[in-house]
Amino acid sequence: MENEKSRILVVDDDPKIVELLRVNLEAGNYTVDVAYDGESALEKVWNQGYNRPDLIILDLILPKLDGYKVAKKIKEKKEISNIPIIMLTGKDKPLDKIEGLISSEADYYLTKPIDISDLMIYVIKALSKKNNIK
Repeated sequence: MENEKSRILVVDDDPKIVELLRVNLEAGNYTVDVAYDGESALEKVWNQGYNRPDLIILDLILPKLDGYKVAKKIKEKKEISNIPIIMLTGKDKPLDKIEGLISSEADYYLTKPIDISDLMIYVIKALSKKNNIK
């Protein structure tokens, strides 16, 4: 599987979670960018040009701009709307999942704590789905 060119943006305000994800994603030969708040995440997506992420792993509860709004803004902008978003959050109520998938148009909604191997399956699935659409 060719993933050496895939760039993943991890957005979470918890440095321990960011580090856990970064280490595991880099071990899977992905390039990882990091943002610790919603505004920084949008800046990285909008200003990266050819270095835009191929996938975003996004927490919901973030400083400055929450994950719902970040995802919605990305999905509303035509040139970046095809970037898949995996919501990874501690909000595990059924209504949270509905809001995460429908209101923000996220592609997947996963709850913490998550087994890294399960997350990697979703990463592979999201990237292969995106690559098949191109």
